[in-house]
Amino acid sequence: MKSKVLKLLATGVMAVALAASFGAFTTFAETVKASGNLDGDVIGWKYYADKDKTQEITEEEYWEDPYNSNYTSEKVIEKSCKWTLYNSGRLDITLNSGYKSGTIADFSKVTDVPWYQYRSSVTSVNVAEGVTSIGKWTFGSLENCKSATLPSTIDTIPVSCFSGSGLTTFTMPQNIKKIALYAFKGCTSLSSVTFDENLTEIDTNAFENSGLVNLDFTSGITTIGNNAFLGCTELKSVNIPNIESFGVYVFSGCTSLETVTFDEGITALQDSTFFGCTSLKSIALPENLKTIGNGTFNSSGLEYIILPESLEYIGYSAFASTDLEAVYLQSPISTLTEGTFSNENNIINFYVERTSELKNVIYPYIRGIEKDNGARFSVKDLGDIDGNSSWNDMDISHALRYVTTAESDDIVDKYALDMNLDGNRDMVDVIALYNYIRQ
Repeated sequence: MKSKVLKLLATGVMAVALAASFGAFTTFAETVKASGNLDGDVIGWKYYADKDKTQEITEEEYWEDPYNSNYTSEKVIEKSCKWTLYNSGRLDITLNSGYKSGTIADFSKVTDVPWYQYRSSVTSVNVAEGVTSIGKWTFGSLENCKSATLPSTIDTIPVSCFSGSGLTTFTMPQNIKKIALYAFKGCTSLSSVTFDENLTEIDTNAFENSGLVNLDFTSGITTIGNNAFLGCTELKSVNIPNIESFGVYVFSGCTSLETVTFDEGITALQDSTFFGCTSLKSIALPENLKTIGNGTFNSSGLEYIILPESLEYIGYSAFASTDLEAVYLQSPISTLTEGTFSNENNIINFYVERTSELKNVIYPYIRGIEKDNGARFSVKDLGDIDGNSSWNDMDISHALRYVTTAESDDIVDKYALDMNLDGNRDMVDVIALYNYIRQ
C-alpha cells in the first residue's frame, strides 16, 4: 500500500514538474482523461510498438515516458478522416480505414478546431492524399507551425486556413485554383510563396499583413481581390502579369516595396493600389495603360513618373502627397480629376520633348492642372541639362559628368537627361543628347 501511494505521489510530482517546465505538453495530460469511440471523441493515447500493431496505453504509462516519439493522440474529425498529433509536433490528417477520399468540414471559428488547444505544440502539418477539401480555420493560429504539406487532391485553400500561423515558406499544391479570403492573413513569418500554374484567383485580404518579401505571380492568375497584400511591410518586389480583375488597395501599405514590373497587357490600375508605398521611388508603367484610379500612388515615395502615351484618365489624388519632382508627358491626359498631383512640398516639373507637338499645348494644359490641383508646376525640355533654354556642348558636358562620376553640380537637371524615357540616366541618354544637339 505504501509503495503504491509513493508511486502515485511520484507520478503526480513528475506530472507537475513536466507541466511547469514544458507548458506546451500540459494539454496532452488533459486529453488522456477522455475516451470514446471513433465518433469524434478522443480515444486516448496509443503506442505504436511497430508498424503493424497498435496498443492502447494508460495515462500512468504515458507519464513514465512522455517524450516517446511513438505516442500519439487520435481523434476522428468526421467519418472519413482522423487527426494525429505526434510529440515531435507533426500534425497529420489522414483517411480512416476503408476510405479512399474524405473531407474536413468548415469550422465556425478557430477555437472550434479540435487541435486548437494544442496549437502551441504543432510545428508542421501534413494532409494525406485523398483528402479533397479542407474547412475554414483548419490550421489557423498555429503560431509555431513552420511548414505545411497539402495534397494534390484539393483545389482551394479555404477562408482563414492558415491565418495567424507561423509558416515560413509555402509551396502550392499542383491543383490549387483559388486562395480564399484571409487564407494567409497575419502570417508574419511567411517570407515566400510558390504559386502553381493552375492558380487563377487570390481572394480579398488573402495575404494581408504577411511577411512576404518577393512576389512572382504565375501567368494563369486572372483575379486578385481587394487588399490581397495589404500591409505586407517586408515586400520588396512584385512581378504583375496581365490580370483581368485587379482589386483596390492590393499593395497598399507595403512600405518596403521598391520594384514593380508589369505585363504590357495591363490597361488599368485600380484605386489606391500602391497607397502608402513609401519606398517606391520610381515605376515603369505599362505601355498600354489607359486608367490610373483614385489615390493609386497617394502617399507613396515616387520621385518621378513617365506617363505612357496611351493614358486617358487619372483619378482623384492619384499622385497626391508624394515626393514627386518630375512628370514625363508624352500626350495630354484627356481626364484629370481634382487633386491629381496635389503636393504642398515640391514644385513638380513636367518634361516634354522640345520638338514635340505637345509643346504647343503644354503651357495652357499645365496652367489648367495647376489651377485645378492647387499645386505648383513648371515645364521643362528634355535635354536642357543646365536649364538655360538652349541645347549645346555644355549640356553634353554636364550630362557626361553626371553619368560617369555620379556627381552633379548645382545647374545639372538630372531628370532632363532621360532622353529615351526609360527611367534610366546613362550613356545611352548622353549619346542621344549628343546626336540631338548635333543634328
